[in-house]
Amino acid sequence: MSARFLRVSALSKRYGALLALDGVSFEVGEGQCLALIGPNGAGKSSLLRILGGTARADSGKVEGIESFRLAYVPDRLEFPSSTSALDWLVFLARLKGAARRRPEADAVARRALESVGLGDVADKEASGLSRGMQQRLLFAQALLGEPDIVLMDEPASALDPIWAIDWKEKLASLRRSGTTVIFSTHRVGEASALADRVLLFHRGRLLRDEASGYWRAFGEGGAERRFLELVGGGAA
Repeated sequence: MSARFLRVSALSKRYGALLALDGVSFEVGEGQCLALIGPNGAGKSSLLRILGGTARADSGKVEGIESFRLAYVPDRLEFPSSTSALDWLVFLARLKGAARRRPEADAVARRALESVGLGDVADKEASGLSRGMQQRLLFAQALLGEPDIVLMDEPASALDPIWAIDWKEKLASLRRSGTTVIFSTHRVGEASALADRVLLFHRGRLLRDEASGYWRAFGEGGAERRFLELVGGGAA
């Protein structure tokens, strides 16, 4: 069987007068890790929402995503009021088919919470957790049902330093297992260290699609300067 792929072709999305995506095209193969970088408003979140099925493109197409078991981690989520972290994951475990009966779903959900260090807040209301804890909860829910493509929007933006390291280790584990990963970040160094390829977006357009080594070759400070040159209209 040939390897699966995800292909995005001439994708465009407009919100009123704002052109969020402007003819974006790229391809990612099975088991690859792709990082999306760019300033605020560059189009990264719009792209992930379309791939995750929570928004629709105005034109263009996405091919191949239906062949993957998909998990989408938004940058934030309004959790239902009066729903504990455990009950939220139990609901999703049953919805995704990771477990059918409540006792089994409860065990699956508790393991997921423990894996992201939230075992001691299982009975706390999800909407009342700190921003960083909510991000960890979103990561836990993404792993339910053993997805083979994971989309993540700024997954480490609110994590404390310890859990930021843990997130990187979990992403590395996903890659070792053959999971396809697409994530967005503002950090060029993080993108080039964790991904196979880095896609640079600005004002809805895909400016660069480079192997991560392109950015690493500039060094940490040099990569940030190159990023600023490109999004500021500097050298091509």
